[in-house]
Amino acid sequence: MTPEKLQEDLIDELKKMFSNIEFTDENGKKDVMNFFKQSLPRKKSDEEPDPFPWCVVALRENKVNDVGDLNQIQDVELYFGIYYDNPDCQYQHTMLSMFEKVKKRFLTNPIIGEFSALPDIVSILDNSDAETYPFYFAGMALKFYMPNYEREDDFS
Repeated sequence: MTPEKLQEDLIDELKKMFSNIEFTDENGKKDVMNFFKQSLPRKKSDEEPDPFPWCVVALRENKVNDVGDLNQIQDVELYFGIYYDNPDCQYQHTMLSMFEKVKKRFLTNPIIGEFSALPDIVSILDNSDAETYPFYFAGMALKFYMPNYEREDDFS
C-alpha cells in the first residue's frame, strides 16, 4: 500500500488502456507506448534516440491530514510524449483519446488494487506544439486515496 505500488499498478493499467492506440517511433514504425517511473531515463549518448512514444508516471505530493483519517491522498502526474510526423499536425486526436481512456477508467471504476481515484482529474495539451513538431507533449494530474496508518494504542 505504498505510493510505489500505486505507481506500478498504474503503469500496468495504462499499458492495457493504450494497447489499441497506434503510435509510431521516430523512424515512422509502429510502436507501443514506453512507460517510465518518475522521469525519463538519461540518454547514453547524443546519438541515442529518445524513447518516443513515452509516458512518465510521476509521484508527487502525498498528503496525510491526521493519523485518524481513513486515507492519505497521493498526487500522480502523467506526462506523455508522442512522435507525429504528419503535416496536418493533428496530434491532439491521439492525446485526447488517451485522456478520455484514463478519465473513463477512473471516473467509472475508481478502484485500482487497494487504491481509489478521486474524481479530480486535470489534463492539458502543451501549447508550444508549433515549436516542438513532430514531437508533442501533454500531461494529466490524478489524485488517489491510499490507506492510512492507524495510531498504536500503548494502553490497550
